[in-house]
Amino acid sequence: MYRVAITGIGIVSSLGNDIETVADSLRHGNEETGLIFGSDSSCLAAVEQVDLLRKFKETKMIGSGLVFQSMTSTITMNLNTILKTRGASWTISSACSSGAHAVGQAADLIALGRQERVICGAAQEINWQSICSFDAPGAFSTRVDMPHAASRPFDASRDGLVPGGGAVLCLGEFNDQKRKIYFLQASPLLQLRKLNQLCLIFR
Repeated sequence: MYRVAITGIGIVSSLGNDIETVADSLRHGNEETGLIFGSDSSCLAAVEQVDLLRKFKETKMIGSGLVFQSMTSTITMNLNTILKTRGASWTISSACSSGAHAVGQAADLIALGRQERVICGAAQEINWQSICSFDAPGAFSTRVDMPHAASRPFDASRDGLVPGGGAVLCLGEFNDQKRKIYFLQASPLLQLRKLNQLCLIFR
């Protein structure tokens, strides 16, 4: 039997790709741009993989791509790869408030000094497979003849949800009069001073 010798070792991580960089990051807590996104659900890929399994009776025929598409965290996984961020990175799933919670957590991380900047926002796919179950209990607005007036989430006369998909993102950064950091060398568009999260289900 042949003996096995390990002749090389390396690191590929969010803290760095060599021993010196990783060691420095661990000692000094170096963190770069974070990425926090909200995404409510990812339904279509789950439906497609079940259809493939029923058709071929074999999981190998599903392939390797649908597992990533079916995860809610696919938004941050893909953006992290594209943008090459190296700080905090996760997805929040809290229904219609997913995006607001993502912005709130990003603000908390910056306010607590854990990140200097965070790219945050939300993204949601739209297809009939992902919204048909909302239609079953009559959760959608019936204002089909007034689409411009159908979406009114905080109105007393609202009569249901309006399905839709899309994406939005913003960049939050550390802001202090003594120590200003603006990654894009631009003036702030606004300042997030307070954040309030309430549960009204029991009121």
